[in-house]
Amino acid sequence: MTVGDDKYQEDKLILPDSTFFDVFTFPLLSGNAKTALSEPFSVVLTESKAKKYFGSTNVIGKTIQIGGREYTLKVTGVIKDVPENSQMPFDMLFSLSTYKALGVDLDNSWGNFGAMTYLLLEKGADAAKLEKKLPAFMERHIGAQMKKNNMHYTLHLEHLKMYTCTQRE
Repeated sequence: MTVGDDKYQEDKLILPDSTFFDVFTFPLLSGNAKTALSEPFSVVLTESKAKKYFGSTNVIGKTIQIGGREYTLKVTGVIKDVPENSQMPFDMLFSLSTYKALGVDLDNSWGNFGAMTYLLLEKGADAAKLEKKLPAFMERHIGAQMKKNNMHYTLHLEHLKMYTCTQRE
C-alpha cells in the first residue's frame, strides 16, 4: 500500500461484497453503509488505519495505491476499530467488486474454499431445510471437479450469535 510517499505492508484485510453492512453492525464513523462497498476500488478503513495513513478520520475521497501504484483505491468509509475478540479481525475492507473489475471470475471459481461466507436468514427460515439443499448445490457447481480429483467437499451452516459492535468506555 502506498499513501503519498509512504509504503505500508498490510495483511488484515477482507474483501466483502456490498451487503456487508446489511449483515454486520460495525459502526461507520463516516461514509454510507449502503454504498461504501458497492463500487470497484473502494476501501473502508478502521479509525486507526485512517489516522495512520492520513493523520485524521476525515478521509472520505482520499486515495491509497496498491500493487506498486498500479491500482488506486478510494476511501469510501471509516469504521470504529474492530474489537480484538472479533471472529473477523480486519483493518480494512476492499470491495469485492474490485476483483471482478480486475477480471477475476468469482461467479465460476468454485475450487477455492479459503473464503468465509456469511448469510443472514430471514426470521422464521428453516436452517436445517436449507442445509439439506447444500449437497445438491455443491454437485451442481463442482460435482465434475470433485469426481475428477477424487475429492469430497461438504458445506454446513453454523449459527452465529450477532452482537452489536460497540466500544467499551
